[in-house]
Amino acid sequence: MKGEVSKAMVNVGFSKLKVLEPKLFGGARSSKELENFVWDLEHYFSVAKINIDERVDIMMMYLLGDAKLWW
Repeated sequence: MKGEVSKAMVNVGFSKLKVLEPKLFGGARSSKELENFVWDLEHYFSVAKINIDERVDIMMMYLLGDAKLWW
């Protein structure tokens, strides 16, 4: 499938859960798109148990285009 989202493997107890990674954000001037991006990242970090100190560095990998230039 074109544009398929990659998956991260996360340990949850004794089983592994496939967590969809958040979609990239290109800096669209839409509050709805920005809110969805932030919401997706927050939930991804929570489920993937990403340390709070690493979240900004990881978030930057999901920016592209104007959003990456702005950052």
